Amino acid sequence: MMTQHPLAGVYAAAVTPLKHDSTLDLDSVPALLNFFASRGCHGIVLFGTTGEGPSFSPTERETLMRAACEAREQLPGFRLLAGTGTPSLSETIELTRLAFDLGYAVLSGTDSYLQMAMENKAAGCITAPANILSPDLRQVWDLMNEGKDAMEAQARVIQQRDILDKYPPFPPTLKVLLHRFHGFPRWSVKPPLVEMMPEMEEKLVGEFESV
Repeated sequence: MMTQHPLAGVYAAAVTPLKHDSTLDLDSVPALLNFFASRGCHGIVLFGTTGEGPSFSPTERETLMRAACEAREQLPGFRLLAGTGTPSLSETIELTRLAFDLGYAVLSGTDSYLQMAMENKAAGCITAPANILSPDLRQVWDLMNEGKDAMEAQARVIQQRDILDKYPPFPPTLKVLLHRFHGFPRWSVKPPLVEMMPEMEEKLVGEFESV
């Protein structure tokens, strides 16, 4: 059994739920957190690159951070992290203070090399593909902590990650997969990002169905 860092685990760099008018879909926040927790994530990060953090105002970030905190009350032990960087130093400081006041923390890592990273004493990973791949990532994490062979689970992660890498950027791709495979609303993305084209979406879905 590996010695556990306080923030050890698998974390999803979460997408941000958005309505078609580009406003936050706050009603979906509890279901999204429950989804991640039920699929093995130890926590999530809000407003990283995958969460389109730079496209949101400090007020929007605060609103979602507070909504996630409220939803987390039903998920003991589930951890929240947040991206607080903005072009404004004063806004960044204020958001960082808010994050700490609300009980948020910080972690960073990788997914394609999770097994190798943990062999070299990494505590886990924070990654965009955990929006979709968290069960396999959690299996790698569990097996490594039990001193068992994680190669098969890691191979599944790499296979699916290789598919995702063919459809950048991640936010619209992950939102398509969450909608098509897991029943979430068809969330929009904020400009300058654009929605995935229909023919590209069908190709993506077909590749994941074949895995």
